[in-house]
Amino acid sequence: MKKFNLFVSLIMVLVLMGFTNVSKAQYVYETIYSETFGITTTTTQVDAHTDYDVTTVAYTASSTVVTIRATNSSNPGDTAPQYPNASGGALLYMNNDAAYFDISGINTTGYQGLELSFGYHKTGSAATLDQFKVEYSTDGTVWTPINMTHWTRQKDTTDGVYSTFPAGSGTTGWYYITCEADSNTIPATAALQLRYTYISNGITSQVRIDDIKLTGARPIPYVAVLSPEDGAEFTPCDSIQIGIDVQNFSFYPAPTGDGFLKIESDVLPFLGIPGLQSPIYCDMTMMMAMANIGKITLPEGNYSMVVTLVGLDSLPISPLATDTINVSVVQELVENPQFSIASGDYTTVQNVEIATETEDAVIYYTTDGTDPDENSTLYTGAIEVNDTMTIKAIAMKECATSSDIVTAEYNIDTTTTGISTFQPTTISISPNPATSLLNVSAKGFNQIEIVNFIGQVVYKSTMTGNHTQVDVSNLNAGIYFVRLTGDAVVTKKFIKK
Repeated sequence: MKKFNLFVSLIMVLVLMGFTNVSKAQYVYETIYSETFGITTTTTQVDAHTDYDVTTVAYTASSTVVTIRATNSSNPGDTAPQYPNASGGALLYMNNDAAYFDISGINTTGYQGLELSFGYHKTGSAATLDQFKVEYSTDGTVWTPINMTHWTRQKDTTDGVYSTFPAGSGTTGWYYITCEADSNTIPATAALQLRYTYISNGITSQVRIDDIKLTGARPIPYVAVLSPEDGAEFTPCDSIQIGIDVQNFSFYPAPTGDGFLKIESDVLPFLGIPGLQSPIYCDMTMMMAMANIGKITLPEGNYSMVVTLVGLDSLPISPLATDTINVSVVQELVENPQFSIASGDYTTVQNVEIATETEDAVIYYTTDGTDPDENSTLYTGAIEVNDTMTIKAIAMKECATSSDIVTAEYNIDTTTTGISTFQPTTISISPNPATSLLNVSAKGFNQIEIVNFIGQVVYKSTMTGNHTQVDVSNLNAGIYFVRLTGDAVVTKKFIKK
């Protein structure tokens, strides 16, 4: 079994990762070969019997003493079957030491965990499972024993392991023998041979065999999109890795190629291959070519991918092996800038701060009335407004939609009070960010206000000393401004967690 990984990394680049051991193998347990010997009314030579269930294999015997007959059927008409699903009718009979019966040409290719079972008739009280042996071969020359592991008997609802096979009075009759896979290594091959050989061991007896069955686990072809997860959301700047897991399936044109990987996706036109449209049918050559595709970017939108294993006729295999994911690429919208001081008329110099709630966004602004863009002045700190001024600001972020342009207009009139010569001392705000209590230290101010992002005053108090403490625990998380008023107005930004 093989696992094929097809990865798309760094913005949908398809990379062929090769073959590794499977991790999610799925199996179906099937009967590979089953023989009940049909029906006969007379004793018939093996090569003359005409009612075999399976005609694609060869049946041979060592001598004419190995026959197909009806006596002592596994399902006698006057009693219940002596083991589950006993067929009755014909059976295999051997009574000569070293006589054998061969079944040749069983195709077990692609199967694992092969298990052999059959009915066995114990003809005498002293008979045991040592009256015969079962072997397999892949070349008809070297034979390997098949270990019988346990038995069941429906007649008296008993079962046991090989070493407890019953003996003594009342133990004659049919038993169902199982040769478990865990105790054997019956191989996967195109022409398996099975052989039953009679061993007398000094006991006058016969060996009767019926209902031979060989079962195995066949890996089911499987495909799944390992990454991204269904429902994932990305931005146009995100690197997207797509992993497609294919198991128990070989790609055309391998000598035993099963077919193709069909990919249906609206991502395909962005891979940079001229004319590439959905769907595509990937053979090994196509996947090797796609491994060399460079980076692409995906615009905002919703995308789906359906992967399906199809046969050489391009039709889905049975059982169906398919998987579907849906992802979205969303371009973030940057929040509008907010001014710490509202537009209006003021009689003192104002220090205006600008902020946006979008993480990692930057702000550009102008003061000459023109609209700002990425070539305008980068905002790095408070803007001193000492005259009539119009500030326009825009917030931007890579791979995101820029905010609206926001405008604030200030008119500073100092004709009545004169230009302030106040020089504020150092202002300290801590902790910042704050969760409950905010400590403010400043000299020369008589009023303290806390203003939210849209200019609303959410706290106001007089300031009688150089230190004050404000309880901000009831405020919503976000960006706020401390506005101190005295001979001048000063604002400082803080974050409420």
